[in-house]
Amino acid sequence: MPTVANLLSKPMFKDFRMVSGKSGLNNKVTSAGFLEWEQDTQITKSFDKGEFVLTTLASIKDDSVAIDRSLKLLINNHVSAIAIKDIYFTDLPDAIKDYSNEHGVPIMFFTDIYIDEILYAIKNETLNSLYTSFNEIVLDTLISNDNLDVLEKENLLRKINPFFYSATIMCAFISNRTDTSSISQDALDLYNNVLLDNGLDIPDSIEGADIIYSFVAYKRGIILIATINSTDSDIVDQFKTTLISAFSSNAALSDTHIGISRAITGVDDIGTMLIDAIFANTSGILDNRNIAEISTAPFDHIIFKDRYLLGPNLYYEEMLDKLSETSSQRSPLLETLITLVNCNGNVDIAAQKMFQHKNTIRYRMNKLKAVFAADNELEFYGKLYLFSRIHFSKEFLEPFFSNK
Repeated sequence: MPTVANLLSKPMFKDFRMVSGKSGLNNKVTSAGFLEWEQDTQITKSFDKGEFVLTTLASIKDDSVAIDRSLKLLINNHVSAIAIKDIYFTDLPDAIKDYSNEHGVPIMFFTDIYIDEILYAIKNETLNSLYTSFNEIVLDTLISNDNLDVLEKENLLRKINPFFYSATIMCAFISNRTDTSSISQDALDLYNNVLLDNGLDIPDSIEGADIIYSFVAYKRGIILIATINSTDSDIVDQFKTTLISAFSSNAALSDTHIGISRAITGVDDIGTMLIDAIFANTSGILDNRNIAEISTAPFDHIIFKDRYLLGPNLYYEEMLDKLSETSSQRSPLLETLITLVNCNGNVDIAAQKMFQHKNTIRYRMNKLKAVFAADNELEFYGKLYLFSRIHFSKEFLEPFFSNK
């Protein structure tokens, strides 16, 4: 399902003026409705959670008490947003705006567009998944196109959320362990059921600095892009701490893996930041860590970057070919290598797992040393680690770089 921010990034909504409830930009839009005559119990019965409500307030334009009550009832019903055509009103009392802010339901005004056109547009957005495909194209372009200038990157980023700031940006990539496809139903289920229905407790501001963020279903998981209208390092560090705390305390995310990028100033390095989060997520999967920052995975960052970003890296394929050529039914070297890595190099445990004598495992280790051309133990285990990290990460990273 699209969010309020997704809709507001469309050309039709470019002149909508938001007066309150900015924290609800990530509310999921399930449908569209028109408030015309309904009051009190009819509102409660007629408008559902997630509905994008359009109105002119015509039937109650002379009754300020009814306006207050009707809008608050809509907000209490957890509609996604309220858009008022400014025929009779161009603003609302502060008490209503405060209620909208408190409950995270955006209220906005618009002028020239026909309500029927908006209803039709929202219906189309909620009935198909084109917004997901479009956002994937935007992120693919930001990651893979090295020829974009800063303005082009900023324009692309604002197609996801037109309210993004460009002062400071950071992101996270969230996925489960088993999903490796692109875009998968598991990723969409995680997006819809976990993050939107059981939302994270992400603040709207820290120390006076405003925060705007969006979730986007992408490949095998979800990208969170968070922007802050400040470059103060203390504020950025405080936000990261708050974000990690929100991830840790959300029970719905306990079985997921979350990779967190470094923070960047401006949009010029946005592609690297997105990749950082994906690399950190993959590192967390391999090490079975719920939350992994790119700064805590420096070796993986180098390995993955070399493998997927710096041109044709043939090391892994060459070694895989050598292991396949040397392996036979009697001597499955690749299986032995993988088992040894999973057992942290412990020969006894590897032998038990493979139902082999430990001397057989030692014999295969000597053959592996020959394949890897390792003259000593340190070199052997270093090459083993390098090969295994590429091997185990392959299924998780290739969905992002299959076209490279």
